[in-house]
Amino acid sequence: MKTADGAFEFPVLGFTPDGEMWGFPDRNSLTSCGPRTLKQDMERDMELDDAGGRRWIVRSIRRIGLGYPLIPWLFRSLLSTPQYRIEHDLEEAPPLAFDEVRRRAVSYLEEHWED
Repeated sequence: MKTADGAFEFPVLGFTPDGEMWGFPDRNSLTSCGPRTLKQDMERDMELDDAGGRRWIVRSIRRIGLGYPLIPWLFRSLLSTPQYRIEHDLEEAPPLAFDEVRRRAVSYLEEHWED
């Protein structure tokens, strides 16, 4: 399944294989990224858990365009990191109970955030 075909309920939490947690508040944030994320394939094998309890595994990611129209993209690229529009190939996985997703998120926050 492609990202565009997914009926996501936002927000979506992403759990990377190396233990990071990413948050995606909307479809735009889920389908855009910077050059480092794309070049290092940082989203491969990420687990996506949506607010409706559905879950997917990212099997691949590819750039499909610019994150903004060309002129704003060029301007933003001069001032900050450029963004690209991306598409994921997703594999649907069995859903996790909300309590399990919450436990994982709280555990991550306790481990990585200071008071």
